Amino acid sequence: MPIQSWKTLLLLGVAYMSMRFNEQCFAQRDIEGLESEADIGLEAESIPASKDFAIPKLTLKAATGKPIIDGHINDIFWEQAETFELKFELYPERLAPASVKTEAFLAATKTHLYLAFIANDPNPENLRSALREYDASKEDDYVSVIIDPTGSMAKKYEFRVNPHGTLSDILQDTISDRYIYDWDTEWEGAAQINDKGYTVELAIPANAIREPSHDTSEDFRGSVILKRSYPRSVDQVFATFFTYKKTLRETDKEADILSEPDSQDSEKKGFKGIPDKLKLKLHYIYHLDEDREIGKEFEQADDRDEHSVGLDAVYNLSTSRAFAVTIYPNFTEVETDIAQQSINNPFTIFQPEKRVFFKGATEYFRSLLPVVYTRNIIQPEVGFAFINDDSINSFGAFINNDKETEVIVPDNLGSDKVTLLEQSYSGAFRFRRTKNKKTGGIIGTYRGADGYHNATVGYDGLFDFGPDDKLRFHFLYSDTSYPKRFAEDLCEESGCTNEPPPEECPLGDCSLNAQVLRTDYTRELNGHGLKVRYKHDGPSGLYWLGYEQASPDFRADLGFYRRIDIRSLDIAYGKKWYFTTLPEDKGKSRIRTYVIGNYIRS
Repeated sequence: MPIQSWKTLLLLGVAYMSMRFNEQCFAQRDIEGLESEADIGLEAESIPASKDFAIPKLTLKAATGKPIIDGHINDIFWEQAETFELKFELYPERLAPASVKTEAFLAATKTHLYLAFIANDPNPENLRSALREYDASKEDDYVSVIIDPTGSMAKKYEFRVNPHGTLSDILQDTISDRYIYDWDTEWEGAAQINDKGYTVELAIPANAIREPSHDTSEDFRGSVILKRSYPRSVDQVFATFFTYKKTLRETDKEADILSEPDSQDSEKKGFKGIPDKLKLKLHYIYHLDEDREIGKEFEQADDRDEHSVGLDAVYNLSTSRAFAVTIYPNFTEVETDIAQQSINNPFTIFQPEKRVFFKGATEYFRSLLPVVYTRNIIQPEVGFAFINDDSINSFGAFINNDKETEVIVPDNLGSDKVTLLEQSYSGAFRFRRTKNKKTGGIIGTYRGADGYHNATVGYDGLFDFGPDDKLRFHFLYSDTSYPKRFAEDLCEESGCTNEPPPEECPLGDCSLNAQVLRTDYTRELNGHGLKVRYKHDGPSGLYWLGYEQASPDFRADLGFYRRIDIRSLDIAYGKKWYFTTLPEDKGKSRIRTYVIGNYIRS
């Protein structure tokens, strides 16, 4: 039966008054399970465009030695560093003068990028901070560096440290409009609280992020944002910006930050050489399963001890190309499933990916529609991946087998899973081209087993009209064939596929459910998915228009697609006002009022 619903919400300013609500750092799980920060947004965390604002162009002298990363900025090393002051407020009022002083120091060696921050605070007792788990400092005071190696602002890497030394690394993906906390890399950070505020030191290795290759004849520049979160009665974000240029000229006495290799250092790791060419990670797991007696009424078979030996290897062909292989990935790296299951939630719950092989490729397969979700791959034995990333084009692909077959079966009112102990194969490829603030890409996936296949192919893109305006779109087409055993696995009672659907089916009292019907094994299933979204979020107002559609026979079995047979349209319009609430406030408060209209039909 068609389901129609109109929802119109009027949100008054008190709901978004930043002087009482920590809008800057709050993050919530969206339908795809990825983090979407509800603060200044990805658009605002771009280098601003203004006729009165000149972006500094920076060239750093090569530093020597290295500091001790302990949060105390007392090493002689920092005398070589460039000094910055975070002069601007990014949020809530863009490019207003910063109300609290923050100094930053930056130096690059052949192996690392080093940063230090002195975050002054007139009232250090008001610091909002604690020692937290990794990636959990979203609502705290913190300082961070945001690096965009391509300068396109399509993909940015953020490294955060709070006053207690909690580390967070985030991939800001502008194309999918997501803050991705699943992305992790290796780096160091430490902090110290004192009577004037707090200090922070960071050490980011050269291979923490992959450096794109580029044409040295072009004026190619990467971008850096130095940022501080200052949540008080008014939540504020301060920042400064600069760009850097890469060069291959051996005659230069000055080494540009994150520069490409020269002829003498091509085999060395670091900002002037290829990162460690071969990374090899071996693991051995022994799980003792002691003999147990469940009852004396029957003979208990001896349980066998479980052994697992495997490896993850990455071979860096250059700073922009890498080949990866995994053999029996370490299943202990998969975090315990998040306790989000609820009787009131009929949809499958998103789980983060932490396995080294799949996590390394995560950033290259993000898209507006969640077509790649590697947690669907349960027990892979062997996998291969290749990544190539330059300043304009990027390409990634992976393929693997799986001892189990787990498939999310979507519906418009809920989703379920097929889990079969049989061999399957999975693969995906991704090509993306970014130039002149426009991005277009192709993505494809495949899953197959005996009598089963699902293939998707699609095109997506981003039109970047400036810091405030983005148009995103994604179209997918799928071809699927299910075997009868998929439907049988979803039956509430055995043999439900041999009976015709009942005319009436009381809730919870029917062997045949919607997911059984969605795995129709009598025909080929072909369908499409579509999502288009235009968004403006500027200093004085915001509005967006979005449309999403998934046809009844669309499937993306390698992705996290939980809802099909649905069309939705959402529209919003709002205004922003800035004012000083109390005389002692360090900055202005903001009220944001907007109206949202949403239409859903299945």
